[in-house]
Amino acid sequence: MKKNILLCVCSLFFLTAANASAQEYNNLNIECDETGFCKDKLGNPITGVVKKNYASGALEGEVSFKDGRQDGIVKMYYESGALKTEMNFKGNLPDGIMNTYYESGVLEGTVNFKDGQKNGQGKWYYESGAIQAEVN
Repeated sequence: MKKNILLCVCSLFFLTAANASAQEYNNLNIECDETGFCKDKLGNPITGVVKKNYASGALEGEVSFKDGRQDGIVKMYYESGALKTEMNFKGNLPDGIMNTYYESGVLEGTVNFKDGQKNGQGKWYYESGAIQAEVN
């Protein structure tokens, strides 16, 4: 359940980050409809990297867009700057391996996606590296 929520957060928390005139958007407003199509305040489809920062100014995450759809790498960070989540999107759908990490940098979990659907076994680890769970 925690991982499903993380996936949704990863996709949705960028709804507050964009700029109408640049390839790199940062902490302004974009609009995304119910299909996940995102545009800037002038109505142009988002293409480029959308970045969102914590209130402290540290990078919270970045999402790649192509023609208004999430397409490419999504990365989310702890406020310390350590990588929290890394995954790939293709045409607005998760596609490829999603890795999550503890703030220490140790792998927390890994799940593979294909065309937006979980594909294969997911594995979750304790911070010690021991396997916590394997989910089909």
